[in-house]
Amino acid sequence: LWQEVDGNRASGAIAAASEGHETNFAAPARIGDGSLRWWDVSVRPILQDGNSSGQVLLVARDITAKRASERERNRLARVVENSADFIGVASLDQRVEFLNPAGCDMVGLSPETVGETRMLDYIWPADVERLVEEVLPAIRDAGSWSGEMNLRHFRTGERIPVHYLGFRVQEQDGSLIGYGAVMRDFTEIERARFQQRLLNNELSHRLKNVLTMVQAIAAQSIRQAETLEDAGEAVSARLVALGRATDILTATSWQTAELQ
Repeated sequence: LWQEVDGNRASGAIAAASEGHETNFAAPARIGDGSLRWWDVSVRPILQDGNSSGQVLLVARDITAKRASERERNRLARVVENSADFIGVASLDQRVEFLNPAGCDMVGLSPETVGETRMLDYIWPADVERLVEEVLPAIRDAGSWSGEMNLRHFRTGERIPVHYLGFRVQEQDGSLIGYGAVMRDFTEIERARFQQRLLNNELSHRLKNVLTMVQAIAAQSIRQAETLEDAGEAVSARLVALGRATDILTATSWQTAELQ
């Protein structure tokens, strides 16, 4: 059975059994339809009156599904360990049971101290009530919740804006046994949003200033002109001058420009 893929281990197990020893090994072997399956194999001698009978008992258990499940878990574990996002799991009593390395780095914790923390320890004080009254009930009832949240850095106390995805951790029968969370640091995005709001406010302020100047130019030109044609020419010439002044300021990032 095991000659094709792992014959040496099978032969070694038979040899060990002939000397009175029991051996276990795991190896693939093909079944009747030609498909390859993984087996957990136990080989032991059959004794008669305490002596070897020259026969061995071989028990092989199909572990193909178990091995595939373990391989999938190992693959998932590598993804979690290498992820740049905060990934954590907490029990129903909110005790944190797992936090990946990126999560530890984000909040300033050492892996050894994670087990001493609870969910609320990570949350910015102003968001604690929302977590308890909105987020956790949504996870329990709907299965997940996503939105913006703020964490607290354990060493510096600074606020850490994150995108929070919370989800149920459950048994195969669907019963809830804990809470999972994946979070991504939003510090740079929040800084970009602030900068965008600042630029928009500045643009609005300068646009109002320009419109005020245009209004003043028009009023002064009309007031000093003797005819509508003169007023039109004056307004046009002064708006061109204003445009040139704006070009000068734009070329220097609106900082300074020579008056001349």
